[in-house]
Amino acid sequence: MAKQLDNAPPARVDDRLYAASVRGLLAVVGKLPESARAVLLIGHNPGLEELVADLGGVGWPMKTSSIAVLSSRSEWAEVGARWAKLEASLTPRS
Repeated sequence: MAKQLDNAPPARVDDRLYAASVRGLLAVVGKLPESARAVLLIGHNPGLEELVADLGGVGWPMKTSSIAVLSSRSEWAEVGARWAKLEASLTPRS
């Protein structure tokens, strides 16, 4: 993705995301620095699908290469159920 951006943000690989449960993902997100205004998580299901449902309060199937855009005005440390709003979602055609 960085190749597509003029000014790519720093990337950080965190092995805890690979097959994490929603609880594990919440633990990672809750420790993000407040200076991180936008974050892209790349991982696998069922954790990511459950995270989107938990944070956004709306279930949405996260199939291969799906994207869910969530927004919140709250601090990362306050992450929890219905913490965000699902702004957009997309699943590319296969």
